[in-house]
Amino acid sequence: MNTQYPNFMQGYGMPSFGQSSHQVEYVNGLESAKSYPLRPNESVILMDNDKSVFYHKQADASGFCTIKAYEFHEVQEQRPEDKYLTKKEFNEWLSQINAKQNGGQKHESSEK
Repeated sequence: MNTQYPNFMQGYGMPSFGQSSHQVEYVNGLESAKSYPLRPNESVILMDNDKSVFYHKQADASGFCTIKAYEFHEVQEQRPEDKYLTKKEFNEWLSQINAKQNGGQKHESSEK
């Protein structure tokens, strides 16, 4: 017995294996996104063709839809800022290291 359902049966309570419940579709503005049809418990990402905006539209179990608009932009890789010591800062750091080493050597020699 063939367990495959014809394409026209899908979407009417028949399982559609391999398809996600999340979709990405394209619309022309917010009004187009608002009029995009959804079935109960379905959600969709709607990309705006006109602006750098996308909409997340979601229907609850009773079919009531909510829609949220989001702006998006390219994310640049953040590189750590190179920070160099000035000569003065380097000399202060070197003095602190030398003082610690000299202090530690005096301490060790005084115990011996």
